[in-house]
Amino acid sequence: MIKFYIIGRKGFIATELRKKNYQSQNIEFLDHKDINQINIDSSLTYKILLLSFDRHWYSNKNYDCKIEKKILDKFKGTDHTILFSSTSKVYPNGLDISEDHKLSPQSIYAKNKIIAE
Repeated sequence: MIKFYIIGRKGFIATELRKKNYQSQNIEFLDHKDINQINIDSSLTYKILLLSFDRHWYSNKNYDCKIEKKILDKFKGTDHTILFSSTSKVYPNGLDISEDHKLSPQSIYAKNKIIAE
């Protein structure tokens, strides 16, 4: 069985998913502060959608990736996939930008996204 965790329950994407009734026994919306409360079941496969970001991303240089490390440690040794949402702000401004473009962060937030990825 697959268990889905969407980390970032207060954000825009998670709010819209909840409006679409994507809640079930297999899908749980969490705040990044709730990660320690997850009970791991080795018989499950986990899919984690990481939408939550520490507020320090917006103002602190040299982000320490504490939340991301906590998530990786929590699911270590399990069958899991982590989907990490990014931002177009890590690329230069333009219309024909692809993931193959050279990174050119436009803010402290974008620089910290690159560090965490």
